[in-house]
Amino acid sequence: KIDSVISGHWYTDDDESGIADVDDLLMQIPEGTTAFGMLQLYAQENNVEVVYEDRDAGKYVTSINGVAENSRAGWAYEIDDAMTLDEPDKHVVKEGQEIIWEYDEWHDIND
Repeated sequence: KIDSVISGHWYTDDDESGIADVDDLLMQIPEGTTAFGMLQLYAQENNVEVVYEDRDAGKYVTSINGVAENSRAGWAYEIDDAMTLDEPDKHVVKEGQEIIWEYDEWHDIND
């Protein structure tokens, strides 16, 4: 097993579940676990619902904790505070990495 950190900002104004955000939670995960796998492990241990779609490129998270994507916002994850375009089931978490899940608004470059 390796040590890694998960953070999640899934408590939003639209969320009535009462499940709080998690910041800097140290998790021991099996070596070879992906960012998506780490989210699934956290969700199973803490009764947090994760909804996703299987797409050609990989797993795409559509809802966490009852907060679903819409036309202007959705779920994204970062690795050590850096944005990534990798699908979460493609990124293998390394020892000490922090995986951060956030519900973000999409910004149109024409706005």
